[in-house]
Parts: sequence; C-alpha cells; structure tokens
Amino acid sequence: MGVELTTDPAETAKANGLPVKAVVPGSPAEQAKLQAGDVITAIDNTVIVKYEDLKSALENKFEGDVVTVTYKRGEETLITPVTLAPRDEE
Repeated sequence: MGVELTTDPAETAKANGLPVKAVVPGSPAEQAKLQAGDVITAIDNTVIVKYEDLKSALENKFEGDVVTVTYKRGEETLITPVTLAPRDEE
C-alpha cells in the first residue's frame, strides 16, 4: 500500500487502529491521499486494530486489486479506494 505504520501495541490500542507514520512517495497510499497521522481502522470489511489484522485483510489480495480503506483523520472518518501495488516479500 505504501505506508509505514506504528505497530507498537500500546500506541495502536490508544489510537484504536494502525497509525500511519509515513507515506511512501508515489505509492498507492499517496495517490489515495493518505497522510502521516491518519489511523487505518478498516480494510474492506475487516476491522483493523493491530498489524496482524492488516496482514490478514491483505493476505488474499494481489497487485491491481482495489481495497476500501477506512481511516480517521483527527475526528473525521474517511473512506478511500486504494489500488494495491506489488508488495515486498517478508
């Protein structure tokens, strides 16, 4: 997706989602207007509260698939489509 996320359990619990630390320039996340400080709360119909939730939501998705990302920016909840790019293998 092109984001660097905060995965510390204490921070994700406080944020009630995965805080975005940085957005990779030119990435699908940047094209979708995600910003550092946003908090990802869902991918499609999967609620995201920890990094493992995100991995699970994306495990059967492939390059070119479009996912719906729900996120918080301040007090506002926003939804945007994100087209997935190739991902690095872990």
